[in-house]
Amino acid sequence: MDKGVQKTIDDLSMQILADIVADFRQKNLDSDALNEEYVGASIVVLEEKYCTDEAYSKIDFDLALKQLEENELVGTGPTVPYENQPDSGVFVLGFRSKREFVCLTEKGYKAAQKSKPKRSSSVPTVHISGGNFHHSPIGVGNTVHQTMTFNDPKSINDLRYLVETFEKHIDELTLDATSKRKATAQISTIKAQLEDEPDAVIVMQAGRTLRNITEGAIGSLIATATQPAVWTWVSQHMPKLFG
Repeated sequence: MDKGVQKTIDDLSMQILADIVADFRQKNLDSDALNEEYVGASIVVLEEKYCTDEAYSKIDFDLALKQLEENELVGTGPTVPYENQPDSGVFVLGFRSKREFVCLTEKGYKAAQKSKPKRSSSVPTVHISGGNFHHSPIGVGNTVHQTMTFNDPKSINDLRYLVETFEKHIDELTLDATSKRKATAQISTIKAQLEDEPDAVIVMQAGRTLRNITEGAIGSLIATATQPAVWTWVSQHMPKLFG
């Protein structure tokens, strides 16, 4: 495989693994679940998240997930008995995955912890309009321009308020079923990240996808002056938070 393609697959694998860990924590499961088949993150939702706006192709996603499985970092399910054809002369005794969800393994959980940036007083600082943040995986070098800040309590509070607003008022946007499902997936991703030290890459990607999905509907509400005042706040702050 081309080195550039492999790097893309490796990067996507780690992003997917981070989402699976976030889903595991959000479900408040204990360590026993890591050795069992629990109902984990939806594969369809994960694929929609990463393949929206052509950020990655479907084959990128499939290969990245396959790589996680082959390395025994995740499993898929539900597992069901293999269905033999009645007229077939071959009988197969075994099980197969219906590949509806992906669940974390103990090995995967440990690998995700190792991949987290370690706290250090010498890490690069990312300068941003309105603040700066540390321990970010975005960019290389001592100074990188971005739109997110993680050591600024105001920005964290803005993110929390944004998530709460969408959870309470998303029906007001009258999104179609597919768009609503995609938007809800991004909201859940950001919410899960806020439970721990946020991963800048995951938050930025989810936020930008959420903005692309909802911006038009929010704009329509503002234009007709029938929307709650809260959507004006959302419209103003999404560009500041996600670029």
